[in-house]
Amino acid sequence: MYAEELKHRKINDIVGIFLTLGIVAAVFFAVMFVNVLQLWLGVYWIQIILYAVCIWVVFLIFKRWIIEYIYLIEKDRITFGRRIGKREKELLFVPFRDVISFGPYAEMQDKIDDKKKKFKYTFKKKDDWTVINCTGCTIIVTVTQEYINALKKATGRKVEKESPEGQQSE
Repeated sequence: MYAEELKHRKINDIVGIFLTLGIVAAVFFAVMFVNVLQLWLGVYWIQIILYAVCIWVVFLIFKRWIIEYIYLIEKDRITFGRRIGKREKELLFVPFRDVISFGPYAEMQDKIDDKKKKFKYTFKKKDDWTVINCTGCTIIVTVTQEYINALKKATGRKVEKESPEGQQSE
């Protein structure tokens, strides 16, 4: 079995406390600003927009800085998981027989079928993406060269084109 994790850079406790206080202060001032706008303009739908913006910002924070991904190569399948804090959840597994091809995103971009379901288990930029093309879906991940080599060995398939040396997650 081979396992790899895509983690975010850890922040220390003091920075975390100041970040939390900053977010609380930003929400406080946003609510105050919206209340002043409501009194000044006489419309009350602005608060609904504030709630929608807050939900969107929380979604982006989770997606960019909190969710971590786990990639496992097991005996007869590839497993993809997600970690939020200490909680882990298996998201998808693909048997080796369903893996058609895999390689760097730049090389595989033309082979991605738009009709297939796409799963993106990464928060990195496109330059670091690796595509795993399966019979029922296309999976986009960010893995190191060691993972690619382990996947080649486990599936018995060749990578479409050798990817540059992958970087370990931050």
